Amino acid sequence: MTTDQVEKHRKAIREKNDNLVNYVEPDFDLLLMLYSKDVFSAEVLEEIQAERTKGHRVQKILEHLRYADENSYSRFLDALRDSNQTHVVNFINGMLELHTRAEM
Repeated sequence: MTTDQVEKHRKAIREKNDNLVNYVEPDFDLLLMLYSKDVFSAEVLEEIQAERTKGHRVQKILEHLRYADENSYSRFLDALRDSNQTHVVNFINGMLELHTRAEM
């Protein structure tokens, strides 16, 4: 993944933050995949897991991704795919529209 691609994805994450908080599912396989793929350290994983709600956990994931390098960001997208959240990758890439419940 090139630097330009990463910047494009980071911008998409910032702009689509509310929808991502609603649609990313952190609690099953995603968090462990992010750890096993070295996207997040054990300390960051614990920090994310300590959040009380699913929305707060996703928000914390997105906050940490704002500072991720190209390889970590690419592994984040791989982790989404591996945890059966390809629709979220497609949304980030602009290939799919997702709406918040308030928009429906």
